[in-house]
Amino acid sequence: MIRSKELMGISVVSRMDGRRLGKVCGVDYRPGERWIRGLIVETGGLRRSKRYLRRADIALLGAHVVMTNGPLRVLPAQASCPSAIYTPDGQLWGRISALQIDPATAQVGQAEVQVSLFEDLAHGCRVVQASTDLAIRDDRVMYHPPENSG
Repeated sequence: MIRSKELMGISVVSRMDGRRLGKVCGVDYRPGERWIRGLIVETGGLRRSKRYLRRADIALLGAHVVMTNGPLRVLPAQASCPSAIYTPDGQLWGRISALQIDPATAQVGQAEVQVSLFEDLAHGCRVVQASTDLAIRDDRVMYHPPENSG
């Protein structure tokens, strides 16, 4: 598993010609889905801009490089990972600090959540199942704790 924080700043390279296209600066993910949608890439040069790499175009998601079979695209308007998480009663529960991503499939397994400074110091970050415990409702990320089975 690769943490989404570890992807930040690594190079994106074209498999076709070996050219460096930019560096990863964000992950596009919607809580409740099983896979990332894509990566946000900052292109270099004199005119820096942000572009988008779809999951379908990722050939290799490695710890040191991302290889792509396809082109960088125009950045979609909603490309990002929402961070604030709320409980079903509307209270702020915490913030997503990192996603655990399977490099072979780009599937998101778990999300690391920072609840509060005191809780994080005492117990560490909470880890929740990203595709079952989190969901987007009314433009908010909601946390649905798993049912206690006795």
